[in-house]
Amino acid sequence: KRLILLLILTEWMNVRSNISLGDLYSILNASSSWVILTHQKPDGDALGSASALVVHGKERGKRVIWGGPDPLPDTYAFLPFGDEYQVFDNHLPPVEGKTSIIFLDISNIERSVSNIQELQNMCTFINIDHHGDNTLFGDYYYVDETSSSLGEILWSLFLISSTGYSFQSALGLYTAIVTDSGNFSFSSTSPRTHEAAADLIRRGVPPAEMSQKIFYNQPLQSLHLWGRVFERTCLFGNVRKACLSWITLEDFSCLNSDPADTEGLVNELLKVKDVVFAVLLVEEKDRIRISLRSRGEISAQKVAHRFGGGGHKQAAGCQLSLSLEEAKKHIIRVITEDMDG
Repeated sequence: KRLILLLILTEWMNVRSNISLGDLYSILNASSSWVILTHQKPDGDALGSASALVVHGKERGKRVIWGGPDPLPDTYAFLPFGDEYQVFDNHLPPVEGKTSIIFLDISNIERSVSNIQELQNMCTFINIDHHGDNTLFGDYYYVDETSSSLGEILWSLFLISSTGYSFQSALGLYTAIVTDSGNFSFSSTSPRTHEAAADLIRRGVPPAEMSQKIFYNQPLQSLHLWGRVFERTCLFGNVRKACLSWITLEDFSCLNSDPADTEGLVNELLKVKDVVFAVLLVEEKDRIRISLRSRGEISAQKVAHRFGGGGHKQAAGCQLSLSLEEAKKHIIRVITEDMDG
């Protein structure tokens, strides 16, 4: 318990916030209804954290709904209350009573549900995140960019509760932490990350079973899609090396796949020998979605910012309203300048 208290105190010293975790928990506890929102193309951290908070709220008698602008990927259907996840596409979630709208893992409000700002005068907006470029929106915000994941922050939040958290919440928290820490391989992994994981395992979370569900549960069409990406992968850069690959709309169609099958794919491109930066372009109907990963001095966040995107130093993303070929040329030029400049 002393170690956990020390880790939480260390976290408090490395945050940008206008509220303490204790006061944040009190505000949540005073709300009768929670609307929990994830970002576009939700990943394991956003979904695991949201699921854990859904469980926590329901166990305390809150009226809780959760969802986001995009569907829940099949990989995470096992999460508690995954069957209650809603897609809020161009419409607002219903609210009633004293409601808190909780934005999880969302660096700016534009990555959430369309027109959500219309509810700001009716509800309390709470922004909890670990992205360094968070715009600090909302009535209350708590941003700790030293955390490996949002799940790590919520673990600290739940420890403040006199009743702690349940096994069902632990499943979501572990999913969040293990996915966003790269299975504890990313540089954001800290002693606090391992202490949180250890505490979750002590609560009964089975690591082997969770790994099977999260990392070894891909449909066959997903592997075929990954194969195309690997086949196309090319190197660029002079002083340092980067690699790039892409997916077309035709790929999704002919392989009977979908964008959810791309999660984690860009990380695999960093496995190429001597590569310090990886880029994956995914063609959509009206834009190109770009995932960026770094394992060197080049900041993925900095590159993403140049195109109106954001994220972390080692993991970020952006969008371009260009053709696939134009987007490839544009991103290669910018990254080459950063690597060789």
